[in-house]
Amino acid sequence: MSEGMLERPDVSEYAPYYERYVSLVSEDHVVEVLEHQLERTLDFLRACPEQDGDRRYAPGKWSVREVIGHVIDVERVMAFRALSFARGDPATLPGMELDDWGRFSPYGALPLSALMEEFSAVRLSTIALFRHLGPEAWSRRGIASGYEFTVKALAYIIAGHERHHMEILKTRYFAEAQGGNPVPVEVKPPPAVHRNHAKARKDSLMQETPEQYTERILSYLHGRSPVTILASSPKRLTRLLKGVPAKKMQVRPAPDRWSVAEILAHIADTELVFGFRLRLTLGASGTIIQAFDQDAWADYARYAKQDPKVSLQAYRILRERNLRLLKSIPKEMWERYGMHTERGKETVTRLSEMVAGHDINHLAQIEGILRLQKRRTK
Repeated sequence: MSEGMLERPDVSEYAPYYERYVSLVSEDHVVEVLEHQLERTLDFLRACPEQDGDRRYAPGKWSVREVIGHVIDVERVMAFRALSFARGDPATLPGMELDDWGRFSPYGALPLSALMEEFSAVRLSTIALFRHLGPEAWSRRGIASGYEFTVKALAYIIAGHERHHMEILKTRYFAEAQGGNPVPVEVKPPPAVHRNHAKARKDSLMQETPEQYTERILSYLHGRSPVTILASSPKRLTRLLKGVPAKKMQVRPAPDRWSVAEILAHIADTELVFGFRLRLTLGASGTIIQAFDQDAWADYARYAKQDPKVSLQAYRILRERNLRLLKSIPKEMWERYGMHTERGKETVTRLSEMVAGHDINHLAQIEGILRLQKRRTK
């Protein structure tokens, strides 16, 4: 059965983080995809000169050898998960810390020929595993990294993950010359887009990488304790909004900028997310922390229509609970971390600093809007 058409996995069959890989596989015959990938990947690597195995598209990025090694390691992990779940094993499986695995792996020193041989062996084993599964095995489920996966979803993740990294190799590390031989080029990776809260949600998005966003938000702290800022922000906000009519809070300073009411709804939702991420990280260090699309949240939750007083109250209550938790944990727990899907490893300390900087950013926006409104009424 496993060679026949499969219904593609839906979002309930894998952790949200893996949508980026599952979405890259539009085919229904996932075993055939795995087979075709094997030949295409080997053809690409055969054309890659040995000296280019050390190539990196930017300082601090993985080399070509390390990218291939990472693909091999992830496939081994996902295939083991699939095997375990297909056999009905009820055990909960751990996650994998990519930075640690990369640091201790031998791939950076291996010749490309050895990596090709290893990739081929792992992929042939994976294909054999999925090819011999019975119809009922594909829908069996298990828990890994705190999320539920089906066997079918894991097959799609393996295929999509390989496709994702091969595309990076081709577009960021190499340009394909005629005849399929990789030719080194200097290609800068396209910046990830961080959606600026103050900009329009469609065409006027500020181009800001996750690294740039982090640097900007942290710069607002000026060395101050994040806990001190987190504790003072609700009081500052209450003072700022004292006596401001709700109708004024719902007026946008410009068509493409949020009103005070929209900002309040956003920071209330962000505080909810902060509390969830904080508890998730404290409970399972190394867990995946999913990013969220603030503009989509603003649209479906109708931030512009929300009562600003209710949003402020929600923010204050949630902040009080989160502060009590932060103040109660021992010092060593501040080093527990989650793996943010856009920003990478974030400890409890960094998470708290980011939210504190987020407070400063939005309080300044609110202050500016109110000041503008005063000038306009004079």
